[in-house]
Amino acid sequence: MADLVGVGPWGGGGGVEWSDVFLGGLQEIIIDTAGGLYIKSIFFKPGSIPEGDIYIKISLDWPTEYLVRIDGTHGFQSQGLEDIIRSLTFVTNENTYGPYGTVSEEDTSFTIPIKIGKVVGFHGQSGEAVDAIGIYLAPTTSS
Repeated sequence: MADLVGVGPWGGGGGVEWSDVFLGGLQEIIIDTAGGLYIKSIFFKPGSIPEGDIYIKISLDWPTEYLVRIDGTHGFQSQGLEDIIRSLTFVTNENTYGPYGTVSEEDTSFTIPIKIGKVVGFHGQSGEAVDAIGIYLAPTTSS
């Protein structure tokens, strides 16, 4: 894991730091958007959804489908939460998924381009919502 490169995070400074590195490719992204208002929680491993909650599930056809960019916005939510991730869009080499959450003119937008390496994990901060998000990249070898 010494070869991993952390990129980001983007977003606010609240919440508790978290990190999720996985083996193999990214096959699933599971998002709770708090009824479409903001990104409340996000998971990247199949089977990690708590029972009874309503989530959006994005299934990627890995290894032929992989992330090439993540777009998002962060800003202040009207219910008094800190600067949080308000929306996320996942762009693969085959599809665009999202935006999920709320996109507002007042929010700050960000783009995480994935030009070198493959996504092998995510990191960030969260509390009552996802406050910040970043990625871990592993170098790819060319033949």
